[in-house]
Amino acid sequence: MLVSENSILLLNFALTLGDGEVIDSNLDGEPLRYEMGGGDMLPGFERVLIGMQAGEKKSVVLPPEQAFGLSNQENLQRMPRSSFGNDIPLEVGIMLAFGDAAGTETPGVVAGVNEEYVEVDFNHPLAGRDIGFTAHVHDVLQ
Repeated sequence: MLVSENSILLLNFALTLGDGEVIDSNLDGEPLRYEMGGGDMLPGFERVLIGMQAGEKKSVVLPPEQAFGLSNQENLQRMPRSSFGNDIPLEVGIMLAFGDAAGTETPGVVAGVNEEYVEVDFNHPLAGRDIGFTAHVHDVLQ
């Protein structure tokens, strides 16, 4: 049986960066039960699984458009430094949580700091990057 848009399967996977750094993986663990179309995996990764069969392994490199998206300049926000407490270490690269009007927290990464402003990047941290995707389909249950 081949993996289709509505399949339930057992699989191991890995996500890697271009330098080989592992972002997420269960290749050394037990296969997980995964329901296609359930929203737990990005559509670009699911497209790789379509048509695979039990026992098949596949490794691909997905461009940003098929993975975590392109970096969007509109997601870079400049905020007055005075809006940050003195107890917050404002260093490039640190991730901070920002609350919105609905009470939802949104992560942002400090991209720049000067005496007047803090530039915060609200893009996904992996936006704009090629992502390696390795999948091992153990079984197609449905």
